[in-house]
Amino acid sequence: MKKYSIIVIILFSSIFFANCSQKRDDTNKNQIHINQEIVQPIKNDTILVKLDDDIILKWDVVSDQLIENENYINISTDKNKIKTIVNSICNDEDLGIKVQTKKENLKKGDVAFLYLIRTRKIYLFSCLKVQFDVYDKNYKYAYGLLDYIEEYRLEVQNKVKACIK
Repeated sequence: MKKYSIIVIILFSSIFFANCSQKRDDTNKNQIHINQEIVQPIKNDTILVKLDDDIILKWDVVSDQLIENENYINISTDKNKIKTIVNSICNDEDLGIKVQTKKENLKKGDVAFLYLIRTRKIYLFSCLKVQFDVYDKNYKYAYGLLDYIEEYRLEVQNKVKACIK
């Protein structure tokens, strides 16, 4: 009788512990799934920056940079659109995006200026006559550049107009 009781207890214990370990594995799978759900939208997060009716740029929030696409390239070949972008440098509409190299949130005028640099319509030092030396390996824009634009927005716009002519 004691032998049967011990066998039943061992059998019951092994089934019980097997179910516990299986539940623990399921919990870990759910945690990974939850983490993936939280991380996934951030990786694909882009903001549309409308500078004019026919000038819409995309900003990648994760990498803090413009997204190059067909529209991005088409804009760079149109002189009237470039003039509109130059005039947009004074646009201080807050986009609600915090970037690594700026104290305040990103503004539409910042994106316009960065577009001109990225498409090589202007060259930073030759246009602004200010040297920005500190770059982070993960970031394409110099530290202090966007803060400089924030502080001297109208002056920057005028200098860019002179460079574009």
